[in-house]
Formats: sequence, C-alpha cells, structure tokens
Amino acid sequence: INMLVNMDPENGSSSIGKDMGTALITTFYGVILANLIFNPIANNLRTRDEEECLCRQLIVEGVMAIQSGENPKFIREKLEGYLEQNAKLDPTLDIYGEMRSCFAHVLDAMAQMQILERRMAASPEDASLLEQHDALQNIIDAADGYNMDVNIKKVLSGMGFAQDTWQKNIAVLSGGELTRLRLAKLLLEKPDVLILDEPTNHLDFATMEWLENYLKGYSGAVLVVSHDRYFLDNVCTKIWEVSFQTMTTYKGNFSAYLPQKEAADALRQKQHDADVALAEKLQDYVDRNLVRASTTKMAQSRRRQLEKLEITE
Repeated sequence: INMLVNMDPENGSSSIGKDMGTALITTFYGVILANLIFNPIANNLRTRDEEECLCRQLIVEGVMAIQSGENPKFIREKLEGYLEQNAKLDPTLDIYGEMRSCFAHVLDAMAQMQILERRMAASPEDASLLEQHDALQNIIDAADGYNMDVNIKKVLSGMGFAQDTWQKNIAVLSGGELTRLRLAKLLLEKPDVLILDEPTNHLDFATMEWLENYLKGYSGAVLVVSHDRYFLDNVCTKIWEVSFQTMTTYKGNFSAYLPQKEAADALRQKQHDADVALAEKLQDYVDRNLVRASTTKMAQSRRRQLEKLEITE
C-alpha cells in the first residue's frame, strides 16, 4: 500500500511498535506499508510540527491497533475528511444536490442572516445582533459560500461529470460514478486533512490529470492510499516507508524512492551480516571459555553482551 502525505518532517527513522512556520504546507509524502489497511485520522492543523505529529500518530497507533486486532476508533473520532471506497450518498438527491449538501451549514447561515438582517433593521442599536451577524458571516466566508455554485461546477466538471448529468439521481448511478462523486464531494469540502483511499479507481486519464493538478495545489494536508505508482510519482516529493517496525523518510517521488530503498536495504544487510558475525564470535568465545576457571568471568561478560546484542533484521 502506498500512502501520500502532505507534511515536512526531518529526515530519519522512528521506532514503531517494537515493544508494542505557522502557514499550511503543500509538500507531499508517500508512505510505503506492507499490506496494512486502517482508518485514517485527521485534525485541524496549522504548523509543520502538528502535521508531522499527526501523521506519526496515524501510522504508529494505526499499525499497533491492527497488530493487536483492534479497530483504531480514535482515528475516526478525530477525522476531518476522508474518502471511503463505499461511503454512502443520499439516494434521494441528484448529483448537483449531493454536492450542494456540502454547504448545508452555509445555506443555513445564509438563511439565518436574512432573518437577522430584518431584526437588525428593526433594532439597529442592538450590538448582540451585529455579533451574531459577524459569526454567521465568518461561517460563510470560511467555506467560500458565495462561490459555492462556481466551485461545485468546477469540481464536477473536473471529476468527469458533464453538465447534462448533474440532475441525474444518485440511485441510478453506476459504481464508478458513485466513486467519482464521493471523491468530488470530499474535494469540495476542503478539509484541513484530506485522506483518500484509492482515488484513481474509475478515473479516465483526463480526470486523473485534473485530480493530480488539484492535489498539487491543495492547501491542507493530503494522505492517499494508492497502488498507482504513476500517480504517486506525479504528486509525491517524499516517501515514508514503514518496514521492520521502523518509519524511514526518503526524498523524492516513488521512482526516486526505489534506488534509495535498494541502497538502504544493502546497508541493512551489511549491518545484519556484521551483527551475525559478532554474535557467532561471542558465542564461540563463551563455548570455549565458560567452563575454564581462568576465563569464566570474561566468558560470562561475553554472554551478557551476546544476550543484549540485537541483530539487525
């Protein structure tokens, strides 16, 4: 499983389960895992350190939960925005209506503002009404509510929905159309952390290209589970690999990761061979000297050293 994360941690490694600037950033990371699938986690983030901490929490706690056979519920509880391959949509709505439902809180705020403005006209000196009005205005502005229809049309078109399909009822959509609509809806919501499960499924070349460009310009954090190496090559700038209970950072996209991974494996194998040779040497010394009175203490010391020795996997 390949994962893509929008973060910027320092290079290095972190042990995983052995014992069991203020601006948003747009650097993309890939995380390589070994046949592990777990629910994603998200939170409202603003700094590099917070995003790095979140990603490490996602990986460490998610992997540990899976290894213990548990469902990491904390991930879902903190979730901001993620794409499930079989997420439910409202079958009573059409395509455009489902997209517009992303702005339900905005539409509600607009309706409340209209009522509030009539009250303000009747009581212009009531400061509390002005405060309520400002709060509603902030809700609308945060979601770019006045441009909701422009954004809906942009995302629907980018995700391959022609205008003549926008009134199509969700209940009659194909599996591929449902998958694309789920993704389109999530993109429209613009969560601080965007987590996608196989987003390139059911996408044609033009739609995939549009999605790549959209994600490159995304202002929040992005994590993608994908088997599409070409997609990862086009959007990743760093790869996080989880292997041997350790998370390691590699610079570059997926193609750049491969030779670095090969070099790292060669180095790990060299260290493994050295560890094994040392263990054999220590064991040989213990075997030859433990029973001899003159060398017993040294042999016991070597045995303790051998017991503490960790062989690189």
